[in-house]
Amino acid sequence: MLGFNSERVRREARCRQSNGASGLLRRSGIVASLALSVGCSSWSSPPDHQEDSAVLEGPMFQTDSATYHLTITPTARRLRITASFTNTGASPVYLVLCGSSALVRLEKHAGDGWQVAYEPLCSMDAAAPIEVRPGTTYRDSATVLDMIAPNSDPKFMVSPIEGTYRAIYSGFSSWNPSSSEGPPGEVLPEDVRRSNEFIIVQ
Repeated sequence: MLGFNSERVRREARCRQSNGASGLLRRSGIVASLALSVGCSSWSSPPDHQEDSAVLEGPMFQTDSATYHLTITPTARRLRITASFTNTGASPVYLVLCGSSALVRLEKHAGDGWQVAYEPLCSMDAAAPIEVRPGTTYRDSATVLDMIAPNSDPKFMVSPIEGTYRAIYSGFSSWNPSSSEGPPGEVLPEDVRRSNEFIIVQ
């Protein structure tokens, strides 16, 4: 096993579905946002499973920079976030791509917590997810676009954009696309799919 709490994964998946999400993929329609519900974050692992979460504690996605600069063009503000995910467990991890990246959303630090700041839009790919085998590293590169024209997407949901961020990525401990209900696999806990903190400046 990977060393994460499987009961926590199942409960997280059920909890996210009850908040209006169908896992990492919104399956209705061709165009989808790989966004997760932010609910249920207060649930924690039972005390007798604390040793499981310690195996993969801390952010598993590491960005290549602590600061990212927005590039402004006539049509959009943009930046590219590159991050590495190393599978330190004993089983494969499956990353579902939104276009060419496993990025699900960006969260901005606000007050004492975090708020959803950006969700990419993409055409759902029929291809199989990226399989990251134990001991190997996957490098992800995500282009983040903030369209300037009114009524155009994608856009940042916060203003100003500048601030402290973290990225959330897709991640499954198993993959079963033939599943008719819920996500097509066991969703990894969010703390495994989260990046370190970084700053976005203009």
